[in-house]
Amino acid sequence: MNRYNYIIDDFLKKVKEKLPSWIREDKKECTDILEEMEEHILDLAQELAGGPEEEADIENIREAIARMGSPEEISKEYKKRGTPKYYLTEEWIPWYKNVLGIVIGVIMAINVITLIFSIDDGESFWEIALGFLNGLWGSTLFSFIIISVIFIALSMEGFMPHDFAEMYNKYGKYVEKEPSKTKRGTHGHHFQREMERVERDLHRVEKTVEKATKEVERAKATVSVKIQKKTKRKPPIKVGDCLASGIFGILWGLFLIMQPIESFNVNFTPEFLEFVRFMGTLAFSEAIINLFQAFAGISRSFTQQILLFLLGIVQVLNILVFVSALKSPEILSMFSLASGWTWDPTTVFKILMYISIFGTGIDILKKLGDIGMYQGRLERYYVETFD
Repeated sequence: MNRYNYIIDDFLKKVKEKLPSWIREDKKECTDILEEMEEHILDLAQELAGGPEEEADIENIREAIARMGSPEEISKEYKKRGTPKYYLTEEWIPWYKNVLGIVIGVIMAINVITLIFSIDDGESFWEIALGFLNGLWGSTLFSFIIISVIFIALSMEGFMPHDFAEMYNKYGKYVEKEPSKTKRGTHGHHFQREMERVERDLHRVEKTVEKATKEVERAKATVSVKIQKKTKRKPPIKVGDCLASGIFGILWGLFLIMQPIESFNVNFTPEFLEFVRFMGTLAFSEAIINLFQAFAGISRSFTQQILLFLLGIVQVLNILVFVSALKSPEILSMFSLASGWTWDPTTVFKILMYISIFGTGIDILKKLGDIGMYQGRLERYYVETFD
């Protein structure tokens, strides 16, 4: 049968080319798989020939190979790894969420920074808002499609997260260096010098340890050792804080929207009251999201990440409202009515708006970080709390 081995070798070569790369990278596993296939083909050909006593011919070999299936079909079987869920394997879903959250967070951060620097470009509020939303929507959609395609391809090819860790450990983490060669005839002297140096170091260490021991004994005699209690790790979010923020935010938002004190309202322009009403609407929206956070609980990580993202959107809208206030002569003219003040109230208002924009931008970046690290913080919290 050896004269027909070229047919088997040609088939196995095609199978190897179609195998997933995570198998081809592991030479031992790849060799084992191909040897097992070859053995199976030979056994099947022998069976088709009529038994172990008969010699298989070329037709038996070809029939055995045909029953094995095409190289593409064989490759598909090896790609079926993990637990199927939608178009991704379940093992990739946490990675998919984290990468998607980080990328979207970076995109939002870039758009927020662009928004802040576009304040003085002379554009109206709606032009700035439309440009921001278009940039955010287009970049997010493009990133979502690209990342989804990559992770679907990894799932379909049978890759698992640990495959990349193994590749990194194999090729990128450790690089063995050849030991430096010692000149001939100097090895014994080199070894003797090393031993002398080690003895000196040991003597020095003994003195240091003896001195440190005396210091410790002296400290024990004069100071009582206090054992600090282990600090409990904080949860990713505090449900009580979310609940309190939600209740207070709803009351404050409704107050700004309804503006019930008429005697106070007459001192302001309609444009400024509209600005305050808009801020109340955003405060009310943020409070509702805080209540959803409290009711969802800390364990629903994906839900909390979505709610944090929505909070970021509300804060971006806050920045847009601040920008519109800076560009509105009607709102700024309201402060010029305070003619008896010794300082320019319009300038103070602008400074406060710029500080608010900067502070809100920092808070947005913090929330983006919270989105990306929420799952890890939750796991560490559970480990340290219930360990």
